[in-house]
Amino acid sequence: MAWIGLNGSVLDADMYRIYRSRKLKIITAQDVRARGVEEVVGEAMEVAADGADAAYISIDIDVVDGSQAPGTGVPVFEGIDAGDLIRAAGLLGGYDVVGAVGLCEVSPSPGPVGTYRTPGGDHAHRLPSSLHLRAG
Repeated sequence: MAWIGLNGSVLDADMYRIYRSRKLKIITAQDVRARGVEEVVGEAMEVAADGADAAYISIDIDVVDGSQAPGTGVPVFEGIDAGDLIRAAGLLGGYDVVGAVGLCEVSPSPGPVGTYRTPGGDHAHRLPSSLHLRAG
């Protein structure tokens, strides 16, 4: 298992010790900013795909900085950039091992004309097309 974008109180000391002791891959929001989304997605997929016939990807919009995802249930500070989340989704679509994708923690409010006016809402609606998953 691998996680990309963990940060803040989501990654407390006890959870960190458990993840490390079980050799689960943790890639923080700070890692994404420092190393770039392409590198960390590649690293996470290497771990997730190892020995797997298929990988289930759960995309939680809570990893995005709260200033860019106001429609999320639990906003975080210093999360990843919303554009990086869209780029990550596009990269994930290039892996044959991706069998299913779930999108969670998205609850954007529609604007006055029924459009989603927040960056979080806009990005949430763009994610499925960013994945470019192949029918198998």
